Amino acid sequence: MEDDLQKLVLARLAELGSARRPLSYRAAAARSQGHVSHGTIGRIARGQHTGALEDETLDGLALALNVPRTHIEKAAGVFRERPLQPFTLPPRASRLSHSEREVVLSIVDALLAAAAHAGTTRRPKPTPSPSPLRPLRQTSPADHTPHRDDHALVAYSTDGIGRISAADLETIRRHEESYRKAHTEKKQQEDL
Repeated sequence: MEDDLQKLVLARLAELGSARRPLSYRAAAARSQGHVSHGTIGRIARGQHTGALEDETLDGLALALNVPRTHIEKAAGVFRERPLQPFTLPPRASRLSHSEREVVLSIVDALLAAAAHAGTTRRPKPTPSPSPLRPLRQTSPADHTPHRDDHALVAYSTDGIGRISAADLETIRRHEESYRKAHTEKKQQEDL
């Protein structure tokens, strides 16, 4: 398995470097934010490493080579499946309004539906756990009052630079469309 790690390191250094020269061991070490030394990267690249890798070294190699840590673990032969923890939102999510919580749930539903549609199960089904969002009663948009919380559909990107994926925009569009449709139907029923 050590040969696989050596191959991965050499391949990534070549990909991250210029067309004429691979990324240097020192430059790669600088990318690791101090988690791995240029000497360690060099020993791995030359096939001279002892094979014992600590967690900090694994993290550093992942940063230096811009690959997920699991790639490093698999190449080094130390990968182990980790059970997923039940998904819960952070306590700050309790500040979301009712309609904002519904948007979050609709995004979760859209992601799960997309995974099911693709025929892939990315993760084992976690055991149900209490979540700040689950105590809310699932309602259809028609059950809501016509009041509109204009801030409910504000989307935030996790990278902090304001980009929103096309899938998230589509989810938001569908949510707004279903809200308008339900509101129109409710108005028509009230007019009768």
